Amino acid sequence: MRVNFSATRIKTLFGKHLDIDLVWSHQPEITHALSVALETQTHHRPRIFGYAHWFDFDVVTKWPGSFRENISGLLEMDRCYINTKAQRALVYAESRKWFSQAVITKLTKIIRIQPPPILQSDVAASIDRSTDKVIVWNHRPGAEKDWDRFMRVVRALRKRRRDLPTYGRTHHLAVHHCR
Repeated sequence: MRVNFSATRIKTLFGKHLDIDLVWSHQPEITHALSVALETQTHHRPRIFGYAHWFDFDVVTKWPGSFRENISGLLEMDRCYINTKAQRALVYAESRKWFSQAVITKLTKIIRIQPPPILQSDVAASIDRSTDKVIVWNHRPGAEKDWDRFMRVVRALRKRRRDLPTYGRTHHLAVHHCR
């Protein structure tokens, strides 16, 4: 659904008489379309809050225009939480390529850093050193996700760290990718 939004599906799901007060969106790239669909289908303009861990920066993606959709959706939100100061700085820098200072100023009021908390109960009392050494790639392997550069870094690390096991025909390293 990242770039394909179905207003017809929204109409089917919500109908004309549903009253919606609050929307939580984790896909800013569809949030503008969702906002318009809700307003036209339910005749309400609910407040929108969200979270974004991914932006379609030009340096990362191979498809044009998606970053502008990310920002268009953010501008519909009252607040959008992201992970880091560095991510926020990248959003502002990329936004300056496409948007006016007034839009950047509005984004500074919307974007908030909300890293997940580290709770004391999450901290292990001791380290189990008998476990397998595994590197996890938490995304699909592809050029748009910078998989090749990641694997080059892992290979260099493997040369320095002989305790990392090797296996597999494709990756030749203990690298798991999650989907």
